[in-house]
Amino acid sequence: MEINWPRWLTVGLLLLAGTAQGEDRVVTLETRPGISVTSYFMPRPAARATLLLFTGGSGNLGLRGDVPNSQNFLVRSRELFAQAGFNVFLIGRPSDRPDMDNDFRASPPHLADIRHVIAWLKQQSDTPIWLAGTSRGTISAAASAIDVQDGIAGVVLTSTVTSFRARGVSTLPLDRIHVPVLLVHHADDACKACSPNEVRWISEHLTGTPVRQTRFMQGGDRPEGDPCGALHRHGYIGIEAETVRVITDWINDPRSMP
Repeated sequence: MEINWPRWLTVGLLLLAGTAQGEDRVVTLETRPGISVTSYFMPRPAARATLLLFTGGSGNLGLRGDVPNSQNFLVRSRELFAQAGFNVFLIGRPSDRPDMDNDFRASPPHLADIRHVIAWLKQQSDTPIWLAGTSRGTISAAASAIDVQDGIAGVVLTSTVTSFRARGVSTLPLDRIHVPVLLVHHADDACKACSPNEVRWISEHLTGTPVRQTRFMQGGDRPEGDPCGALHRHGYIGIEAETVRVITDWINDPRSMP
C-alpha cells in the first residue's frame, strides 16, 4: 500500500537521516564579552561552499535534544542544502536577546556576532561562505553583506522583508553590497511586510552587485496559519525541495539563471 506522507513530514524524515551521520552538532561561540551564540553546524566532506543561514521570526532554532525543531523554512530544509554538497551553519540567537527584532538585526552587536561566526567558519573550512536569510533573516543577511564586504561570496534573500515601515531590507544601503545576490520570493506571499510587488524595488537598488537575479516561486501545499508564518506561502510550504534547488543551482553558477 502506498502511503502519501505530508510534505513537511517527508522533509522531517530527511532531517533525521542527516543527523544519523553523526557529524551535525550544536556549536556555542562567545561572540562578544560575556555573550554567546548557540548555533547548529552541519559540515560535509568535500563541500563546495559553506552556507550561513539566518532564520526568521525571533531567530529561535527550537533546539530540542541538540537538534533544531523550528518549522522555519531554512531550518526544516537544512538537510536538503547539505545533500546538495554544502556545509550548513544555522546561526541562533545571542544569549542576551530573547527576540531578534528587525532593529537588532541591523545593529552593531548583531553584526559583531556574525563577524565572529564567519571568522570561526573560515577556520573550519576554506570553502566560500554564502549568506542566506529568510523573512526577518534577510535583514541579517543583507546587513552582514554590507558590513563584512570581502569576507563572503554572495547572498540569498528569501521572502525578503521589503517594507519600509517594518524597517526591512529596503532601509539598508543596498548599493554597498558588492557580491552576487539572489532574491527568491513566493509569488503569492501574503505577508504584508514582505510584498512580492516590492521585490523589484529591492533588486533595482542593488546597484553595486556584479550580478543579481530574482526568482518567484509558484504553488505548494495548502497554507496554514499566519500568512507570515513558516507553513504558509511565505515559508514555501510543499515546495521546499524545488526552492532549495533554485538556490543551490544558482550558488553553483550565479550567472546561469535566465
